[in-house]
Amino acid sequence: MLLLVLEPLTVIVTVNVVSSLIFVLILVQSRQELPTRKIAPIAIAAALGAPIGVLALTIVDPSLVRISIAVLVIALSAATALNFQTMMPKSRLFGLTIGFGTGGLVAGLGIGGPIMALFLLGQKMRGPVLRVSLAFYFLGMSIITLLGYGIAGFYTSERITLLLLVTVPALGGFWVGSMLLQQMNEVIFKRGVLVVIILSSIMVLLREILSS
Repeated sequence: MLLLVLEPLTVIVTVNVVSSLIFVLILVQSRQELPTRKIAPIAIAAALGAPIGVLALTIVDPSLVRISIAVLVIALSAATALNFQTMMPKSRLFGLTIGFGTGGLVAGLGIGGPIMALFLLGQKMRGPVLRVSLAFYFLGMSIITLLGYGIAGFYTSERITLLLLVTVPALGGFWVGSMLLQQMNEVIFKRGVLVVIILSSIMVLLREILSS
């Protein structure tokens, strides 16, 4: 919705800064649930994959890759919804590979996060564990991104003012979401995650098809 009234760069900076704040709050709130030994290597692999993703932008067609990834995510989501758990390997090496690959996709193309969410869902993580694991995973890349924004001079006075304005409703949304999470059972939470992943992937697919 912000894209309807603001320039794309301002939207990107605003969303990433506010998202980083929410990631920090989730980590503070649920730090006891974080499986650090399991998710830290994956997050490091993602940080290593991020520069490769940016470099790949100069070689591949971003639109074609986004369409391919969106189709893949929808297919994996359908498989997960049908409880085809065996389709998602659980080995440590596969986890590192997924981390590296999605790190590159997120950094270079702005898509790929749902693949990590599906991978963690396939590990049969409980709702709170999945939530804090994703927050930890994305926060590492976000910190590097936000530092880059500062070096590039993206934090103008107008954008800082906008950030201050949107932070309050974002914090309100975080609080409401936390309350709802406490009331949800595992089945409803995981189905909700799948619905969000599928809808976001369909939106990406439609956007790329319509713009091509």
